[in-house]
Amino acid sequence: MEIIATYRNADDGIEAIIMDGNEKFNYRVVVRDIDADKTITIRFCHNYFQCLEYAKSFFFDGFIHVESEQAA
Repeated sequence: MEIIATYRNADDGIEAIIMDGNEKFNYRVVVRDIDADKTITIRFCHNYFQCLEYAKSFFFDGFIHVESEQAA
């Protein structure tokens, strides 16, 4: 799996990792609780922007620090 972008909200202890998908979907987003080191959810999407919108829904307008991002 190739990681495309990692977004982190350190205040809430949540990160979203956008990576390549599978044979049916182009991308996936893995939302993790970084304090507990646990995966909250995984969602497969057809495009990068769907993943980004899904990830944003977990951040509740909190500070988002982009750890890394490659061109999608």
